[in-house]
Amino acid sequence: MNFAAGTYRFSAASDDGVRVFLDNQLIINQWTDAQSTVFTTERSLSAGNH
Repeated sequence: MNFAAGTYRFSAASDDGVRVFLDNQLIINQWTDAQSTVFTTERSLSAGNH
């Protein structure tokens, strides 16, 4: 996706485990046996495709 430069919030809702990668880097790593939960992280991105 093409992003303008800035800080972005990434969220994932999961009922059990979730892993989210951005630019081949693991940014959410909650691989657990859990009830429905929302995991959130913020990342600063340069302009361009990610």
